[in-house]
Amino acid sequence: MTLVFVGSYAYNQVGYKLSVSNVEKIAYQNAGVTKSKVVSQTLMKSREGLLATYKIRFETASKRFVYTINASTGSIIDRRYKVK
Repeated sequence: MTLVFVGSYAYNQVGYKLSVSNVEKIAYQNAGVTKSKVVSQTLMKSREGLLATYKIRFETASKRFVYTINASTGSIIDRRYKVK
């Protein structure tokens, strides 16, 4: 049982080289916003198959954004926004 838990933990941690602040910087810069303009945000680790990713959702006064970012390279895998 311990081996299964350790294996699961390792799988969930492998590939996350970027810090949360790096992920925020990548998404905000691409969206053309500054941190001071963000009114709410959620960020979570995710997986696309074996690929480690971060999913960041944030809002400004006028738009909602969702980004999926490669947790190792910082490449933007998917981005969406919606005008409020």
